Amino acid sequence: MLAVREIWTQEAAKFHGEHVSFDDIWCHPKPVQKPGPAILIGGLSLHAIDRVLDYGDGWLPIDGGMGPDALRPALEEFERRREASGRARSSLSVSVYGAPANAESLAKYRALGVERVMFRMRPEGRDMVLPKLDKLVALLRA
Repeated sequence: MLAVREIWTQEAAKFHGEHVSFDDIWCHPKPVQKPGPAILIGGLSLHAIDRVLDYGDGWLPIDGGMGPDALRPALEEFERRREASGRARSSLSVSVYGAPANAESLAKYRALGVERVMFRMRPEGRDMVLPKLDKLVALLRA
């Protein structure tokens, strides 16, 4: 990720790290976002949390049907490690993929500092998907 950020931000990027090494290279077009698109790092392990704090702009754990009560310890550990690292909370986002689509879970995630949730949607026909989307919209507006 450090090498990618160099490519995104430098006209002639060079990088020499443990696993990636290159002399001057040019890559165009550059991202519109400055200093580049947000890097969201997924995973539900202590190593994933450390990678987020070292290289990322946000954390994306997968709920996988566990719900906010099961993810609470990981979210609390994220906050402990973030604070110990000195990273400002405003410099990191927390999103959850596969969140349960119910008001109680969304309220719990919000209380745990999750800014964004993503719901799973099966690839089904329009007649199946549109009513599900309508229910999600109503849930999010409530």
